[in-house]
Amino acid sequence: MPAFVPVPSKSAVLGAGTVLSIGGVTGATGTETFIPIGELTDFKFDGFKRETAQNTNFDSGQIRSDLGTILDFGTLSGTYNRVSNNAGQLALIAALQATGGNAFDFKLQLPVNPLQSQLATGDSYVISGIVTEAGSFDISQTKVSTSSFSIKINSLAFTAGA
Repeated sequence: MPAFVPVPSKSAVLGAGTVLSIGGVTGATGTETFIPIGELTDFKFDGFKRETAQNTNFDSGQIRSDLGTILDFGTLSGTYNRVSNNAGQLALIAALQATGGNAFDFKLQLPVNPLQSQLATGDSYVISGIVTEAGSFDISQTKVSTSSFSIKINSLAFTAGA
């Protein structure tokens, strides 16, 4: 008789427990402290993109030819449960309102995913990006108030969970 293998929780597959934290201005000196913004209720990383420039010439045999140019790291956007006095959420709004539109450091920590044989830590991302949306929220009598954010990514480093 085969051994029983439990099916991992659907919440582990869906990313419940993913936490986004904000640090300081990218490139600032000193010891950086990351402040949790909160557990993300929904989020999306829209992926990498590469711009192209047309390189077709008279020797191309009437076939379009392109060159890859600028790499775009994409955007991280999502929602979290709004807590009006949460230090991380207030720091996110302050980062958006900062003069000069500086890039800030972020950490995105996913929960352990047993489907990927992770036992101790989930995947993590260290991100530098510009906050392009923060502070909006909704109020409803039938659900928890949520707030949304969007970060245009300048750089991203990935560490696989273990």
